Amino acid sequence: MKKAPLALAVLLGLSACASMNEPPPRPVVQSSPEVRVAQNRLHRLGYYNGPIDGIWGRETDGAVDRFQRFRGLPETGRLDEPTRIALRDTMPANPLQPSVVASVQERLTDVGFYSGPRDGTWGPATESGLRAFQRSRSLEPNGELTPATASALGFNPNDLREGSEMRAAGGYRREN
Repeated sequence: MKKAPLALAVLLGLSACASMNEPPPRPVVQSSPEVRVAQNRLHRLGYYNGPIDGIWGRETDGAVDRFQRFRGLPETGRLDEPTRIALRDTMPANPLQPSVVASVQERLTDVGFYSGPRDGTWGPATESGLRAFQRSRSLEPNGELTPATASALGFNPNDLREGSEMRAAGGYRREN
């Protein structure tokens, strides 16, 4: 009789050891809007080349590390507050000409999405106004002057010439 409990204990012990060698079940991975926005921004800034799917993976982690290192931020590898602010405020390497930005600001003012100065400086207020305009037109609200957004604003997306040249060429239309 003593052999049966001992055998059962050995079997249970072996079973527990076998299950320790098995990998744990994979967690369910969910897409995050915040991660998707960060991936999109990191891509536009040249730090990320992976899929913009909202899933935090090795590529996203590496891109955040590179961005933090380049910007002199603490290398936390997380989308902490300083990183989110720096991502929002960092401009792409090839910004638009100031006169083009002033024309965009003027157009956004005309259609009620921008109330800041028309100074030709692309900043958070211009980007925010452009995002609101994009949402109102069912465009991807990424805050970037994409060809679809330029067209919706009344610009010729193939000819974003400076200020008065653009208006004279018919690329800028005022809504009545």
